[in-house]
Amino acid sequence: MGMSFESVVFHRPAGEAWQTLQPKLEELLQAYGLGPVYESSDGTSGVVYDTEMSAEEDMPELVCAVSALTGGTAIGAVCLDSDFVGVVLARNGEQMDMGYIGVPYGAEEEEGLELHTAQLSLTGRFTDLVRFIRHTRQTLPQCRMCAAVWLCTIDRTTRQPQLTLTLYLQQLTQIR
Repeated sequence: MGMSFESVVFHRPAGEAWQTLQPKLEELLQAYGLGPVYESSDGTSGVVYDTEMSAEEDMPELVCAVSALTGGTAIGAVCLDSDFVGVVLARNGEQMDMGYIGVPYGAEEEEGLELHTAQLSLTGRFTDLVRFIRHTRQTLPQCRMCAAVWLCTIDRTTRQPQLTLTLYLQQLTQIR
């Protein structure tokens, strides 16, 4: 399964609620030229990739619509250029946050400054990963999240889909 910064990850309801919701969600996504939906191994989250960038301009609206339909949280990401990604967070149909993450222009060339980058990959339930992002943003204010990449892959041992979050964190420090 390919990876794209143009994607929407969402909380997926369980049981009959999902069976009722799935056709409506597929219809919504098809209206934006998107599909199919990939599910995590524990069935708590789903992801859809916009490999053709057909929903790039409508990402905030799409994320809100997905979260309203699922009755939970949805996160959308769209690549704006080689250095910046736009991210939208919505809960129950309401946009909660929107921001941009990326490399500060010229920081790597500034005298007296160093740019440190770290990559962290986590696998788990969607809600747990969203909580981790929130916790990281609150407890590490000196670090900036450059990118949050969501990927649904097949676990080699269980052969079940699993949701992986890769975070790229940066810290700009002054050299003394």
